[in-house]
Amino acid sequence: MAWCSFGSVYLLVHAPGIPRDEDWDEFIKDVTSAVLSGIVVVAGAAKLTPKQRVDVQRWFEKNGVKGSVVTDSAVARGVVTALGWFKVKLRAFSPREIDHAFDYVEIPTDQRAGARAMIERLERALKDQHEPSAAG
Repeated sequence: MAWCSFGSVYLLVHAPGIPRDEDWDEFIKDVTSAVLSGIVVVAGAAKLTPKQRVDVQRWFEKNGVKGSVVTDSAVARGVVTALGWFKVKLRAFSPREIDHAFDYVEIPTDQRAGARAMIERLERALKDQHEPSAAG
């Protein structure tokens, strides 16, 4: 996982699979201490444990912020839809609908190129962490 603040919104990019407990705990601590209006999650092939899904639901209920989940995964979109049944302001979007994801969390149009660039940097950082070194 890699994340950063972008104005009053957080941008979070997941690596494939289930986030490690240490990473998840650090993210929850960080996001809980921030004052946010929304979050954009680029989920890719990420999965959450039942405990992590409960953490997400509780955080959204407590903070009342809007969240966009960007993924091609039908399973992830189903999880997002289910969380919405519990009055969580969370919607799923495909990668080609990134502007709709930004609309939902109210990232201004003139800041979207910067948000896309930051997401790309976070994705590169994750890729670099998970690639074996050339010297190895």
